[in-house]
Amino acid sequence: MCITVSLLQKLFDAHDKTELLGAPLGDDRLTRWEILREQNVSPLPDTVYISDSLEAVKRQTQSGCGHLVFCTGPAFEKAQLLNAWQGCILFIQTEQTGRIVQTIRERFLIEDQKSAMSAVLLDALTGGARVQTLVDAAYPFLRNPLVVFDSSYWIAGLTRQALQAQEMQVTDLLLENGGFSSGDYTFANRGALHSRVKKSKIPIMAFHEQMQINQLLVSVCAEKDYGHIVVNEFEHTFTEMDRELLMVLRSYIYLQMKHDELLHKNGKRPSEHFILDLLDEAVVVSGAYQAFIYQLDRTFPGNMRCLVISTELTPGAVNMLQIRNQLEYLFANSRIVVYEKKLLALVPVMPNGRLSEASLKSFCTFCVKNKLYASLSNHFSNIMEIRSYYIQALRALEAARAIHDVPGCYRYEDYYLVHLKNLFLQKEPLEVFLCPTLKCLSAHDQKNNTELAYTLYMYYLNDRNLVQTAKAMNMHRSSLNYRFEKINELLGELPESATERQYYILSYQFQNSALEC
Repeated sequence: MCITVSLLQKLFDAHDKTELLGAPLGDDRLTRWEILREQNVSPLPDTVYISDSLEAVKRQTQSGCGHLVFCTGPAFEKAQLLNAWQGCILFIQTEQTGRIVQTIRERFLIEDQKSAMSAVLLDALTGGARVQTLVDAAYPFLRNPLVVFDSSYWIAGLTRQALQAQEMQVTDLLLENGGFSSGDYTFANRGALHSRVKKSKIPIMAFHEQMQINQLLVSVCAEKDYGHIVVNEFEHTFTEMDRELLMVLRSYIYLQMKHDELLHKNGKRPSEHFILDLLDEAVVVSGAYQAFIYQLDRTFPGNMRCLVISTELTPGAVNMLQIRNQLEYLFANSRIVVYEKKLLALVPVMPNGRLSEASLKSFCTFCVKNKLYASLSNHFSNIMEIRSYYIQALRALEAARAIHDVPGCYRYEDYYLVHLKNLFLQKEPLEVFLCPTLKCLSAHDQKNNTELAYTLYMYYLNDRNLVQTAKAMNMHRSSLNYRFEKINELLGELPESATERQYYILSYQFQNSALEC
């Protein structure tokens, strides 16, 4: 809903005597407000000006037209104002101009927040969002814990961390059950509360006695039972903005649930819904889900990998059908879903976790040709762990793009070291981790332009075999012996224990990970 002069009149009709003078300009949509100062201006058609001074109005440019909210006492002569302002005037009989300004300011703020929230939710919805994705996107705007229940009173989406922060037994029981407990049914049936919520098109406020907090409740759809939304008054007190933002969220959740219903009617497989629920962390593994999981578990491969194609990184339009067909051709029996603007495929693999090299090579070529960025997780067998491996695949792509930002398919096992290094660097500087032996040799290399640190690294990689090391480094044995004489001179003796060798190898790889990948 956009702000118009007519809407502003309705805001004040309940407490003030108002009158609309003149016709609204154009389509009457207002995008900003401004207090009219005592200076000449050229009124803008999308701005509403507020004033209680006839002298300030008279000083404005007469050639322009605009929207004006004018506050004054009952004895004021309207003819004076009509002669001074060319345009639409909302005349309000009040001496409380500050209250009028505050009300208009709050209305514009609410509309700004609604527009921003709608843009975020629309972006999520068009990107293949689920109810949980919409809840996550709405939380920064609502800033209070919320839960979306489906028509069977199971959780369809929730702000898990915000609910856990309440530290209430009722909330813990809700999360444990994955839906209504007996206490929730008792509260919902008290005073026919749930019946009223189901029929109401606007939020209803109720006080939850057991939790000792206010709640805003609204149905997803008043005409058909898709479920309802509950917001807890925990982080801040409810205002009119909370009610209106909740209505925005309600409309998008309705669209998503309606979409899911149509997919279900048109034969979308339950396993795809289940995958999306797992990715959204909307599944609580309780008794109610055990039989369902048991049936679904037999539809998934015994060993699989997450193959994620981040289509949002590809410039221009992406042919999703072509990608699906290629995946199904190269990786038979894959389960494919769209999630967060990405195409995710559960690809069956051999018991040792390997994919067909020919299929993988063909897919890499396909990615390069179509400018696709894809990534592959390690293999796993428990479908309940899919979200962790989905994130792992994304980490592989992050690491790969940090080194060479070009289309292709990147495996986590090739970039685990970059990921591990990035995790470490979030807490400590790299210098803290490096082993003393590497620091000593690196300092000498930097000062004397030698490669002693690399030589010892290759020696350890080749099982401390000088012949193999010389061959791997493509150098003469006598040259290698000379280098080791220098290394022994600097270190005294070589670190030989398995722990010391492993520490040196990992330190060298951390220091040179970008070069190794």
